[in-house]
Amino acid sequence: MGFIEKNIRDSEGNIIKEVNPNYFDEDLQNGLGIEYVYDKDNRKIKTLYPDGGVERFVLDPSGNVIKHISPEYYNAEIDDGLGYSYIYDSMNRLASIINEEKIIDKTFEYDLHGNIIKEIDSEGNATLFKYDLLCNLIEKRVPVEKLTTEELEDNQAISLEKNAISSKQQELKYNVTCYQYDGNSNKTLEKHGTDLVNKEEYCNYYHEIYFEYDKENRLIEVKDKHGAKARYKYDSINNKTYESFKINDTTEKIVHYIYDKAGNLVEKKEEIDGKFISPESKDKNIWAITKYEYDKNGNTTKIITPKGFEIGRVYDVIDRVIEQYEKDEINNIFRSHVYKYDKASNIIALSEYSGKDARLINKKYSSKNDYNIKALGRYEKAKENKKLLKDLKFEEDKKSKTYTYDSQNRLTHFKNVSGNTTRLIYDKNDRIIKQILPEQYDEITDDGLGTTYVYNLKGQVIQVKNALGETITRNTYDPKGNMETSIDGENNKVEYTYTLLGQIKDIVTPNSRKEDKKAQSYKYDARGNITGITDGNGNDTSYTLDDWGRITQILTPEGGAEKYTYDYAGNIVTTTDANGGTITYSYNSLGQVSEIKDQEGNSEFFYYDEEGNLSKQQDRNENIVDRIYNIDKNIVSVKAYKNHKKTIEEISKDKKILNIIDQRYNYNEDGTLKNAYTGNMLYEYSFNDEGMLESKSA
Repeated sequence: MGFIEKNIRDSEGNIIKEVNPNYFDEDLQNGLGIEYVYDKDNRKIKTLYPDGGVERFVLDPSGNVIKHISPEYYNAEIDDGLGYSYIYDSMNRLASIINEEKIIDKTFEYDLHGNIIKEIDSEGNATLFKYDLLCNLIEKRVPVEKLTTEELEDNQAISLEKNAISSKQQELKYNVTCYQYDGNSNKTLEKHGTDLVNKEEYCNYYHEIYFEYDKENRLIEVKDKHGAKARYKYDSINNKTYESFKINDTTEKIVHYIYDKAGNLVEKKEEIDGKFISPESKDKNIWAITKYEYDKNGNTTKIITPKGFEIGRVYDVIDRVIEQYEKDEINNIFRSHVYKYDKASNIIALSEYSGKDARLINKKYSSKNDYNIKALGRYEKAKENKKLLKDLKFEEDKKSKTYTYDSQNRLTHFKNVSGNTTRLIYDKNDRIIKQILPEQYDEITDDGLGTTYVYNLKGQVIQVKNALGETITRNTYDPKGNMETSIDGENNKVEYTYTLLGQIKDIVTPNSRKEDKKAQSYKYDARGNITGITDGNGNDTSYTLDDWGRITQILTPEGGAEKYTYDYAGNIVTTTDANGGTITYSYNSLGQVSEIKDQEGNSEFFYYDEEGNLSKQQDRNENIVDRIYNIDKNIVSVKAYKNHKKTIEEISKDKKILNIIDQRYNYNEDGTLKNAYTGNMLYEYSFNDEGMLESKSA
């Protein structure tokens, strides 16, 4: 390929420099790159970046990193800076993480086998772990809620005697998850507690998920106690050949996988009950088959979708995609995307072609890089194509986007097809500190007015200024990294408080602050699912959940109750409003709605093609709408008519009586909309080089 990846080593064999291939000088056998510094024990202590940034690692005598300083905060004069510090125990296990403000972020405790048994956060809240004799995790307790003294006193489940002995331990409430294993340490049961408990308590009820394995320790079944089930099968080399997911008691999603001798997936076959495709296909099994082809290196060279649409890829000698095409012969869509790379394998150009140009460029790349043909044959074909393109005066890269990178492979310039440049500037920690849009970009200075960003040490945005230099956002964060306040350009301040799990608990807005109340408050269950919302006027909305955390009932502030039921796959089966009206939903094996039955028992039916597109819809009045789609899942045809047990051809002869709607959409060869015929009106569309709508005319 004409480029070299060069690593320079010291006398001890340590890599002291990785030369960026884009900057390698063959004469010097060197160039710009990332350098590494080691101590006398051959341990890496510094990384030197081309932009001058230095990443510093401070080690203890055992080689443990006791401080990490990122490039943006490193001070060369004192060989130190702001960073995270780490403390280890006598067994060289990480005991504490200390942030830049000298606050302990996390503390860890271990058992005799080296398993973490306690993880304590910056507020002193501990997550607890238990293990079996084989060191499998059997229990995890996560602190979810901290009770106040008043709440503890009001909690009748906590005796005064226990309160007196250990009030500090009992102020935390935990979520408990338990695990069981077979003799081969495969997880066979996962139990999620649904109630909050104290440190030593266990839940009265768990959501249980069961796992089953074959003799080769391969997962073959997952189920819960309510009937949800997934099953898997494998071949002799552990490729998954079958999977099924139970949708409801009569419907399953079933997928078969077929592989070649090299273990590459060549067919994905989805089994669909014909009644979900069309009324005429009832009692038939329909197969949605996706096919795959590969080169000798295992790269995917062709994908054929169930509807026969084609996606092809051509690779270079180091397995990078250099050309990809999408072909829809039925709708005359043929697109080609050509990729060019720099020596570090960054994409530096993307050229787009369509129609005849796409076919020509595809022929050029596919024949030139067809390694099933001998080198001489490839050379002859390349020569032949070159002559053809020259004779046709074919111009390459007419519609091209370009990308520029710095010596650290960071994207610095993006130029669109129209030649407009977006500029990105980074700090030494690779964070974007300035974004200059095309209107403000000055090519001479390679700069301009833009949006600027300021970060804290954790990499979180604390300030944003627009191109005029006006501050439009200021954020502050708590020690856990949750956003505490956000102030906009008008100095409006929004405050957030959080649960121990990091979920928003309360929101205070400028208006609610004036009234000394919260704009919104949230309640959660033991697993972190929302169970209630209180708005600024004190109106409560509460949610009842099932074992999977799905809403089964909503109690509104007005006192009304809305109810929901679900199938095994989690799809909504019934919705019941506050007046008792129930709507029922049925689903196909793809998990898509196949029937909706309203409160009066009237049904609307939905049918889908092999690629999951809605192809036929019949409403309660037997009005039928047929749809056809192209490779991009854009509609190419809509026909609406009454169902009188006639064929479409028969109905078409009597359009006026049956009031047929016939809409047609034609697309350009690049997939953009060319024209649309709707309601006896023809609309024409045109797009610019960026693919944006430029005009619409009737």
